Amino acid sequence: MSKPQEELAKAYRANDSLIGFGVQIAISFFLFVFGGYGLDVAFGTLPLFLIIGTCCTLIAIGTLIWKMLREVDKKRQPPLSSNNSKA
Repeated sequence: MSKPQEELAKAYRANDSLIGFGVQIAISFFLFVFGGYGLDVAFGTLPLFLIIGTCCTLIAIGTLIWKMLREVDKKRQPPLSSNNSKA
């Protein structure tokens, strides 16, 4: 593998969780908002399911952000050691 390809692979490995995060946001947005719109068109209740889908999208994205921040916080905290106690 050439040097630029190695650097690109290293960059992808370093940011793989962020790439996955973006994909999850896009999928949840598409699923809930466009799914709600499709249900509205099918049942003739135009704003109802679109609004419900939008609210579900906000909840799903908020949950994803919360999970990601918890993972980042776990990585930043130093491990607890039992050597701190004085004997």
